[in-house]
Amino acid sequence: MTSMKVTQKLNQPVTFVTFDYAAAIIAFDIVWGKPAVLSNVIVHFGAIHTMCSYMGALGKMMAGSDLKRC
Repeated sequence: MTSMKVTQKLNQPVTFVTFDYAAAIIAFDIVWGKPAVLSNVIVHFGAIHTMCSYMGALGKMMAGSDLKRC
């Protein structure tokens, strides 16, 4: 709610909030549970969590490719 107040003061249409994975899951439940009140709130993960997910997916795609470490 504090972030939304600041967003309104700055005349911005959307409130962006960044969380780590565990807190973002809770935040998604809250935002999706009250769409009328929180329709302008965008929840996203921090950069480190996005990079970890990307690297994990890349590792899974490359598994079995016979690529060796130098």
